[in-house]
Amino acid sequence: PSSIDQPKGEKMIIEGDQVHQNLHLHTEVLVVGSGCGGAVVAAELAEAGHEVIILEEGGYFPPQVYNQFTPAQALREMYFDYGGIPVIGKGDTPIIFVQAGRAVGGSSLVNGGVCFRTPEYVLETWHKKVGLTTISPKTMEPIFERIEKELRVQPVDEKLHNKGLLRLIQAAKKNRWSGHTIQRNVDGCEGKCRCMFGCPNERKQSVLITYLKRAQKYNATIYADCRVEKILLKRGKAIGVKGKILDRKSRLPRLKFQIHAKTIVLAAGSLGTPLLLQKSKLAKKLPQVGKNLTLHPASRVYGLFDTPVNGWQGAFQSYVIDHFKEEGIKLISIFPAPGVIAATLPGVRQKHWEHMRHFSHLSAFGTMISDVSSGKIGRALGFFPVITYKMKPEDKSKLLRGIQLIAQLYFDAGARKVYLPIFQHPVVENRKQLEEVFRQPIRAKGIECASQHPLGTCRMGTSPHSSVVNEFGQVHHLPNLFLADGSIVPTSVAVNPQITVMALAMKVAEHLKNHLRQPSLVANGSP
Repeated sequence: PSSIDQPKGEKMIIEGDQVHQNLHLHTEVLVVGSGCGGAVVAAELAEAGHEVIILEEGGYFPPQVYNQFTPAQALREMYFDYGGIPVIGKGDTPIIFVQAGRAVGGSSLVNGGVCFRTPEYVLETWHKKVGLTTISPKTMEPIFERIEKELRVQPVDEKLHNKGLLRLIQAAKKNRWSGHTIQRNVDGCEGKCRCMFGCPNERKQSVLITYLKRAQKYNATIYADCRVEKILLKRGKAIGVKGKILDRKSRLPRLKFQIHAKTIVLAAGSLGTPLLLQKSKLAKKLPQVGKNLTLHPASRVYGLFDTPVNGWQGAFQSYVIDHFKEEGIKLISIFPAPGVIAATLPGVRQKHWEHMRHFSHLSAFGTMISDVSSGKIGRALGFFPVITYKMKPEDKSKLLRGIQLIAQLYFDAGARKVYLPIFQHPVVENRKQLEEVFRQPIRAKGIECASQHPLGTCRMGTSPHSSVVNEFGQVHHLPNLFLADGSIVPTSVAVNPQITVMALAMKVAEHLKNHLRQPSLVANGSP
């Protein structure tokens, strides 16, 4: 009998339970990780005629599967480390939970679909100060356009603004705060507000249904439930990887695999890629591996209105206030799942119920900062990352200012109560109380905080002393090992990084297409 149950039809995704004995494979290009970065590289190289295998630690979850999940189940099944990794804060640093996707499609499967181009001033910094000579607003423009076209990036229909958001937009305009409708990679959004658990109608153009689908069309094969544990090295080159095939339910190893490849692209994300390099003992010659972590720390504020606003009716994210971008502060609409909101409201038993029974009257808005602080990623026993981060006072000030601005905006919009993400002062009922809260010292450790954008842990640069890869994603000292994910982003980008990560991955793919030998096989997909 075959060692693998072959997928039916054109489906080229092999799940862990379809494999019945240890795997030993050879390929031309091996991509580790199937998120925004890995999917782009895989699709581009497969279409160019190269033999491509993609390995993904997470499972394969099509809509008919994830639509059956409760939010708690989705967090457990589709996210790294069961929904969130706590950051060990140094000094006066908030308790920050970092979230990242772990599934075929990566974080694109469970993000809000927000698509911002890398700001021009950030690209100029990379070009002039970091020394990335091929990266500039001019050179990146056609790459952005190409990605946006494939993802069908478009402005959110204003009909998808919920009632609470409409009140906030009106108040922001009265304050003359600049803002605009967000662009998202969503085609025909139905306003189900379940983006973080997988789009129920596949309207969000995640890489699962765009780039990975194209990669499969050109004969790339995806192996799900495969955890890469070590990069194999020989005579100064990476020759392959080895790891374990995991049981989907228990996440325990059930079989082994070893795959040899002529070119290896790591795209396991800002959390997974540095861990793999460290475990493979490559960090000794690359001292920046796991360092320079930026998080885009974010907090939420809720407003309670006298009348129902039904915040769940509409897009999960649809509007941004960019008036304070020069300060490194972005304000953006959100509406979390009921369980998430319940967990962040104050009180217990009857007092908690008093807040939750007005759920339909609640509105939510978030603040995110461009951080100058940084952290590190190391590994404990096994494959769980240990994240440390020290928030600088200026970032704490930005975070608190963002919270205060949203709270003020809620009162401007007519809210009768505001829920702050500040443990000592969770509820304020008027402007006077709000002013009193911010007149007092507030410790960063008392701020509820999260991050969905870990970046920079294997950053791009010109020297192995200050970076891990060059501007084409090649690991210093290793000519056939490349990185293509959020870990290579050189600095904080100040916006949701999906397009940035994909654009840098596209540069890696273009470099590989130009420098790999002639395609080893003829692509059979349609042109």
